[in-house]
Amino acid sequence: MKFAAFEDLNTRRLRLRKLRLSDAACYYERLGSSRDVTKYMLWQPHTSLQESEESIRKALAGYEVRRAYTWAIALPEDDSVIGRIDLLRFDEAQGCCSFAYMLGKDYWGQGF
Repeated sequence: MKFAAFEDLNTRRLRLRKLRLSDAACYYERLGSSRDVTKYMLWQPHTSLQESEESIRKALAGYEVRRAYTWAIALPEDDSVIGRIDLLRFDEAQGCCSFAYMLGKDYWGQGF
């Protein structure tokens, strides 16, 4: 698969952008440490800010080696992270990929 340049995607209600290490505190609070949010993930909830930082580093590394796209799901008014979406497991022969996402519990049921 040919990886295109990483672009932000903006709508009236959401902004999809590249994760940043500066998102770690918000990521930890709203996503990584929540048992409800991580219930169906293949990893346990984070118990420290450092675990969330490492998760962001891994996401950025996946993009750098052209293995995955990871966007932060952010609110346009303050750019704070409320979720994450990943495109991964690219199948060039079939022209498809898988995706996974997390959304902070406070944002469930709001049509995002």
